[in-house]
Amino acid sequence: MSRRKREVLMRKFGFVVTAGLIAAALGGWLSTATTARVAPPVNGGGIHPIQMMASSPKLPAEHFIDYSLVYPGNY
Repeated sequence: MSRRKREVLMRKFGFVVTAGLIAAALGGWLSTATTARVAPPVNGGGIHPIQMMASSPKLPAEHFIDYSLVYPGNY
């Protein structure tokens, strides 16, 4: 087999493998995508931050020092 025929054969093989991988990835992606969606609760059931803060007085306050901008060696 000549060098030219071997290059063409390898190029065709590469295209077939690439097309197969793309088709497998697309098929896997399409098979996992569902149209089922979860409906929101009918009664709302939301979180009310103002009510949470008003009903929990005297919570301990945490104070900390932010060391995120301290670089090693800069004292």
